[in-house]
Amino acid sequence: MSESRDLLAGILEAAEEIGVEVGFSDLTPLHGRWIREMVLGTEDYTLQAHRAAYKSSCLAVAISLMMIIEPRK
Repeated sequence: MSESRDLLAGILEAAEEIGVEVGFSDLTPLHGRWIREMVLGTEDYTLQAHRAAYKSSCLAVAISLMMIIEPRK
């Protein structure tokens, strides 16, 4: 079980890098924090940022990661 937690932590720590690898080339560590909050957050989370801030890109990466991490949810 510890091994899977380490893998999960590694995946989420590299969230923006994963996004960059799949084609969202402008993601930064800020976007990684957004993605982690979307995946791990336990409360309502409203993300307000200016246009072209890559909110939709972060959402796409977060949903993809959630489908891998928690496929039954």
